[in-house]
Amino acid sequence: MRLFLAIGLPDNVRRFVGGLQEQLRKSIVGPARWVPLENLHFTLKFLGDVPDDKLDSVRAAFASIEGDSFDLQFSALAQLPPDGRADVVCIDIAHIPAALHSLVNHIETTCESIGFPRETRPYHPHLTLVRLSVPRFVSREIEMPIVPAKFRVDEIALMQSTLTTAGSTYQVIERRELALA
Repeated sequence: MRLFLAIGLPDNVRRFVGGLQEQLRKSIVGPARWVPLENLHFTLKFLGDVPDDKLDSVRAAFASIEGDSFDLQFSALAQLPPDGRADVVCIDIAHIPAALHSLVNHIETTCESIGFPRETRPYHPHLTLVRLSVPRFVSREIEMPIVPAKFRVDEIALMQSTLTTAGSTYQVIERRELALA
């Protein structure tokens, strides 16, 4: 079972992002895979393919994760990688709140304790909007405007990703509320 931990989006933010995707569709030409609204999320930790006999330990570890709620503020459209030919167009976060840093660190420590290696790259939260089939210099094609949206994060989810010929589908396995801050 392919699993990851994530932050979902409230419906009003999903609708906002959907409108932004529609604007971008006019600028980005060529083959691309647009992320469906129901799949929009911020990945906290990708676990990958988890054997069935390890699922109980993942669920127990997920149930033990604690953190405080926090606000996320979108800052601007961006491309990944930031320099060179882009594979992804995404929305960046204005700044990473201390509560998110703490949560990600707790998740890394908890997952490491059950056999999942710690991520070596710094955590960079971003909301993927589209994956480009042919990497290119996207910043030359589209304006990278400020994206004014702010929302409260008060829960995280353990998600299952199923790969299909039509793209990935995501299903929430469990949710975990964060403490009110």
